[in-house]
Amino acid sequence: MSHLFEYQTIRLARGREAWARVTRHLFGAGSAEAKARGGSLYGFFQPQLGFASNEGVVVTSWSSSTPQGNAVIAGAGADILSVSAVELSPTLRPVNATPLYAPEKPRGGIYVHRWFTVDAPAFDEFVSLSGAAWESFEKSFDAQIAGLFRAAPTAEDEREGVARLLLLTRYANHGEWEASRNEAADPEAWKRFMRRHELTRETIGRSSLLVASA
Repeated sequence: MSHLFEYQTIRLARGREAWARVTRHLFGAGSAEAKARGGSLYGFFQPQLGFASNEGVVVTSWSSSTPQGNAVIAGAGADILSVSAVELSPTLRPVNATPLYAPEKPRGGIYVHRWFTVDAPAFDEFVSLSGAAWESFEKSFDAQIAGLFRAAPTAEDEREGVARLLLLTRYANHGEWEASRNEAADPEAWKRFMRRHELTRETIGRSSLLVASA
């Protein structure tokens, strides 16, 4: 069964206790609410570089055609000040909706959220280049591609003739991310990444930590 995903950027009230309460909610009542509605908590991320200090990301997966992420976070109440959401469809990865914090998934490290805006006709080539590059990339570095998703197009996307994608990648640390920028370390992947760059109108990346439990 194919799944849809919902990527919610949340802004929290100040203080560590707000983070603690939201985390407990997501792994407790929030996860139960998702399950009751045919979904699950795929991942909860706290900020590192590029996010505001009070920004987090909640990713949920849904077997139905209507993501219901708001129901998952609703019980957090006043600790969540605002929410913005993007509906995502998986491309080559993930192949299922197993949560990123599951025991069989890599633990620790950082997760980089990189958004790409590409010319819509180039979408298929962009995805194909990505999959081909991953073959050597994951062997060359302590890194795993968690997912490459296509964002549901907005009216502005359609007017501009673009597609937006989210690449979610785990790296052992920021040093490993920096090492992966070195062309000489993996020339085969680099050639594909350079072609992918030619198809890209703009891109932005932010790093985060995956929360594994309440």
